Amino acid sequence: MPVNYSLTLVKTLDKSKFSVLWKRKTAGLILLFFAQLLCASGQELSNPINDSPCKAARLASGQDNFEDASRLIKQCLESSSKNDTASRAENLLLGAEIEFYLENDQQAANYAALAENQYISLADETRKGLWLFSVKLKKVQAAIKIENAEYQAALRLYNEGLTILNTGNDIVQKDGGEPRRLKADLLSGVSFVQLKTGLYAEAITNLQSALAQLSDSQNDSYSRAAILNDFGHLLNEQRSHRQAIGYLEKSAEIWQKEKDWFNYAMTQQNLAVAFREIGDYKQAQIRFERVRDLAVKNNFLELETMSLQGLASLEQVRGEYKKAVEILQKALSRTTASVRRAEILWRLSSNQNLTGESIPARANASECYEYATVQKIENLRYLCATNLGVTFLQDSPATAEKWFQTAVAITENLSRRVAGREPEKVYFMQDKSAAYHGLIKLFAKANKPEQALAVSEKLKSRVLREKLQSRSTKILGDDISSRISNLPADTTVVSYVIADNECFAFVLKANEPPKVIALPASEAKLREQIRRYRESILTFSPTFKREARALYDSLLKAAEGEIANAKHLIIVPDGALWELPFQALITSSNKYLVEEREISYAPSLGVLTGARSPTTSKTNRKNLVAFANSTRKDSPALPEAEREANDIGKLYAPSAIFVKNAATERRVKTEAAQAKVLHLALHGEIDQTDPFKSALLFTEDSGDDGRLTVSEILQMNLPDSLVVLSSCDTSNGQVLSGEGLLSLSWAFLAAGGRVVVAAQWAVEEKATADLMLNFHRVLNGNVTESANALRAAQLEALKRPAPFNHPFYWSAFVAVEGPQR
Repeated sequence: MPVNYSLTLVKTLDKSKFSVLWKRKTAGLILLFFAQLLCASGQELSNPINDSPCKAARLASGQDNFEDASRLIKQCLESSSKNDTASRAENLLLGAEIEFYLENDQQAANYAALAENQYISLADETRKGLWLFSVKLKKVQAAIKIENAEYQAALRLYNEGLTILNTGNDIVQKDGGEPRRLKADLLSGVSFVQLKTGLYAEAITNLQSALAQLSDSQNDSYSRAAILNDFGHLLNEQRSHRQAIGYLEKSAEIWQKEKDWFNYAMTQQNLAVAFREIGDYKQAQIRFERVRDLAVKNNFLELETMSLQGLASLEQVRGEYKKAVEILQKALSRTTASVRRAEILWRLSSNQNLTGESIPARANASECYEYATVQKIENLRYLCATNLGVTFLQDSPATAEKWFQTAVAITENLSRRVAGREPEKVYFMQDKSAAYHGLIKLFAKANKPEQALAVSEKLKSRVLREKLQSRSTKILGDDISSRISNLPADTTVVSYVIADNECFAFVLKANEPPKVIALPASEAKLREQIRRYRESILTFSPTFKREARALYDSLLKAAEGEIANAKHLIIVPDGALWELPFQALITSSNKYLVEEREISYAPSLGVLTGARSPTTSKTNRKNLVAFANSTRKDSPALPEAEREANDIGKLYAPSAIFVKNAATERRVKTEAAQAKVLHLALHGEIDQTDPFKSALLFTEDSGDDGRLTVSEILQMNLPDSLVVLSSCDTSNGQVLSGEGLLSLSWAFLAAGGRVVVAAQWAVEEKATADLMLNFHRVLNGNVTESANALRAAQLEALKRPAPFNHPFYWSAFVAVEGPQR
């Protein structure tokens, strides 16, 4: 049967499959090769074709009747003349393909070796005429090597085939058809091996080249479907699951139309993985069960095993670990493939760790790690190393540390190979925090705060740091003491780590060693507390002060002595803490935290202490550029926002104010780089499923839809600017492991903004206009005073009569800081 290969995803995943030798060979295609062989050897086409067993074998294989084809090809080879070298070579290759589809890998390898010997025995001139046959032979041999996890040998064979095709490139370009499909197959095979070894960028390049070889014709449909599946698999690997679904559904549609139920089921498996990873467990369950049923009906043994892995992963997500173990033990008993066994052992060890069975978990993870190391399957190595670390946590912390360090090193190496733009890089880290958290816990409990903090920094603003460095911003290395020494004397940073059932706060002050505090809360407890607190603010519940005090006690009370003398408190959130307005917490003095000190936020210590290059500063910039109250059919007018922009404009000179029809997307892209202060009072649109599509809504004009998305903001240049997003939910988005809050404010920091002021929820228009006017009055154009100016505006709001002094009206806005030097 055709082969689709897997590479592990992460944490709660099972496999997404990658096609290599997917195409059922039609009788017409076999006859095409047969005709080529006979012409090259000077024989008449009619002689071997009329040989009944040989013809019947070809017809049976073309109809996917491989059991009969296997019996018939044996008869064919026994009855045909061994001296008929050319036709015998073709029949041996057909035998290799048939046995390969039947998963008789050793017999397939034997046939392929005999076919190669027959081919080598041909005269030189005859071999030259059969160059395409030699390519096809190498493709089959490579697929057999992959089935046995001999990836480097497979890569060598694929490249040899490509070299032959490239030598005959004129024929490939002229004839198209089968030569092009063969080239697409080989390129796709190369990309699979590259994916196995973590070369994501190279894998994407080869898949794109493979797809370019194919037409939209019916003859190319199988190859096109397989490569679409491969793209989906690769996107799954890079955590771009929504993009993957589009490719995979197109692939599944072709397989279903062709009634190729094996490959249809494989693609459904990939779709199930993608749906699970976006949290659509219903669709994932439906598709895993669909795969299982097709596998049982058609005796697709390995597919049944894969579907069981998928169903076990859903039980794991639901917390039904013992059920997951039972399903995985059944899957282990059903598999015959080494790589599949290793993958099941990884998942089995994960669930055994969760049920407290550390000894069998250790044995299973160890076997998995050894296999992944020999075969150079880096993602699987990472997963099994992490599981080994977990198994040693209780009885040997030093050994646990060694395994976690190994897993982190593998991940850091893989992350450098991630292909694509920001989305692919951001999503890569989504399920790779376990080993990092394991190290943080070990170091914190061993009273090694500097080492724990260094690891935590690796889980914050990874892509943001990369973007800033590409803009000539110097981010200090891993030396934590150097980063801390660059903090202002009146500033204290509290950096949080939310690691499942344990949470920590790092307290950082210039010229002092970092301190780590274990917090009296779990991730689940904090998430629920924050949900209740936000709800109490948004609904004006009388319980909001009680909720605010409870959160203060959980997050800051233990650090009161350390932050007592801080004029400016900078919070580096983690996880759900990005949704929390710290400024509105109630302290031990029964005051709002903002009444006691300036509050701002930072994505990470590394970003905060980064140094901007002097070349990023521009002269002759406008003091203020503002856009407000854009004209759109899909959004109501914002007259208070227009008043806000005009009133603020009077405080600055020179300034440029664009409202209504003048507030276009095209203009902001042109004007933003000239602004010291960029003020945007517009509607915002937050996409919770794909944060890169979140947007500010400008006036549409020719050539622009008026939606300035996160992806587009990343291409802008805002040298050392203050960006004020006087819009709803602009500090809202997805919180992602390895990055933090991915939002409009994040995008403006990545575009070069020094500080971004943004809102954590939907704000009231008039109260916001008043708060913003007070903010700019105090700011007076001094970007470095943003946190102080925001505090002053919020304190002024507290003086208003009820209900406008309620936190709903003033505490939504936060100042998020980029590099401050």
